[in-house]
Amino acid sequence: MYKRQENALAPPLRLHGQEDRSVEGVVTLDLPYQGPPGHVHGGISALLLDHTLGVANHWAGTSGMTAELTLRYLRPTPLFEPLTVTGRQISVEGSRIRTVGEIRAGDRVCVTAEGLFINKQLPRPS
Repeated sequence: MYKRQENALAPPLRLHGQEDRSVEGVVTLDLPYQGPPGHVHGGISALLLDHTLGVANHWAGTSGMTAELTLRYLRPTPLFEPLTVTGRQISVEGSRIRTVGEIRAGDRVCVTAEGLFINKQLPRPS
């Protein structure tokens, strides 16, 4: 299980590594995360998916920094309902890592994501 403790404002999403090297978590969001009335703000969906794709990379064994994140908002994401957030690394080519994910409410896909991450060794501060 992976849960970030350091940001008190982040949505309370707990991600679990799966045997297929993907990650999955369930979260129910309420009013602080509202955009359109009764629905999750699109920026919160982006935050959840960027975080989930990053954790999926870590779980799969090759991590990097987000270089590009493409979201498709297919339908409004409801507040006050359990949302399943998933991510899975699909390829590593040199320093380029591709990862996909989605947010579902029940059997309805609300948002999909495709991410490009770059695995670049950063110099350590002296």
